[in-house]
Amino acid sequence: IKIEKMSQKRLRKEFRDFSSTQRKGQLQRQQNKAPLIQAWIIGPPNTIYEDGLFRLKVRFPEEYPFKPPKITFLTNIYHPNISKQGLISCCMTFQCGNWSPALTVQKLLTSIQEILRDPNPDDPL
Repeated sequence: IKIEKMSQKRLRKEFRDFSSTQRKGQLQRQQNKAPLIQAWIIGPPNTIYEDGLFRLKVRFPEEYPFKPPKITFLTNIYHPNISKQGLISCCMTFQCGNWSPALTVQKLLTSIQEILRDPNPDDPL
């Protein structure tokens, strides 16, 4: 139970921080679903995704921040590291053991923008 409370406190703080500083995206909590948010990111400049608005589902485990959130693209996107179901290649995210509790939702969304900017042809889905 203590981890769940820590998770909720951390999410509230991250949500506040993100809302006050982020200019290239947006977060929205789903009513009555604290561990689930929708996020929007803008496609990075000088890419085929430039100025595109991409909606993501971010689901947080009860063990957050000790375990990473699971992120799925809700907007259809053609990208070698993103499946038709919106799943992001494991090696392109923090879900493959690269996660640290010091990382935030904002940093994770920025890394997804980097995936759009710089696809990895060696890890296609």
